[in-house]
Amino acid sequence: MKDSQISSPSNLHSSSSGPEDSKTADSPSIAFLGLGAMGSRMARRLVESGHDVALFNRTPMSRAPWGQPLTKDGGVRLAASPASAVEGAQVVISMVRDDEASRAIWLDERSGAATTLPPGALAVEMSTVSPSWSSELSRRLEFGGARFVEAPVVGSLPQAETGQLLIIAAGREHAVDDARPVLEKVGSRVLEVGSPPAASSLKLAVNALFAGQLALLGEVLRGLHGLGVERERSLALLGETPVLSAAAAANGRLMIDGSEPLFPIDLVVKDLGYAYSMVDAVGVEAGSIEEADGSSEGRQQGSVLRAVYDVFEEARLAGLGGENITAIGG
Repeated sequence: MKDSQISSPSNLHSSSSGPEDSKTADSPSIAFLGLGAMGSRMARRLVESGHDVALFNRTPMSRAPWGQPLTKDGGVRLAASPASAVEGAQVVISMVRDDEASRAIWLDERSGAATTLPPGALAVEMSTVSPSWSSELSRRLEFGGARFVEAPVVGSLPQAETGQLLIIAAGREHAVDDARPVLEKVGSRVLEVGSPPAASSLKLAVNALFAGQLALLGEVLRGLHGLGVERERSLALLGETPVLSAAAAANGRLMIDGSEPLFPIDLVVKDLGYAYSMVDAVGVEAGSIEEADGSSEGRQQGSVLRAVYDVFEEARLAGLGGENITAIGG
């Protein structure tokens, strides 16, 4: 495939509009790197939308996670490395655990996607990574001729399964617009927020706010229970007020009923650590109180974000790392 074909924005737009559509000639070829719980569901939607998709997962597998045999003729193939997966791809998507995994997927000197990434291809990092790493990755890939988009998602397994993820996207020039037709196959909305690392920063803010609500809600429910008010009753009464968000209310229910690990505490700790580092990197002391002249000497307070991190880190150390975020309410 010629570079001009790869980089032409018109070649990245597909006439497909959903999983029920058959393969179309103008569907861009995709490499999808990372087939965990979220990635496998997202990749499946792209396959069912009619795209030729090359799959790579760090854990070896002989068939697609959804049970489909992997053959080149069927529009889906399993690649032996990221470098092999992205050969000839117009759009490359990564959905992995953390900065370390992302670095290995993209920049490994022998097998990384960057070693064979076609000039003009869209490199889309959909993992939840730190802003510092996203900035570095953007520079490295764009220097090599790719167009970078960071596009972390808001949502969990049910939303990934049904294509209802909210995608926060950032990229330079028209990169997000060119990636949008593919992103809309896995998400219901794409919110463009500027240039990297704006999207990764906002995603961490979303997760920090979510985790903070649940940490406080779990503590409140336990306290009320100690005072003789059953947790079910407390949650119902709090839900009648305007102060409990819909997300907190729904997850409060999961605190009581239990839940599969939709957002494991291990990953919550990872994201809160990134969020805390993000705040620290720009010189903002979360929780500090400044004097009128701008000084804050002698007025430092404990960081709220750090306190939330500590709640989940204690839960992880107690053996709850693989449990859902709501396990802290137990």
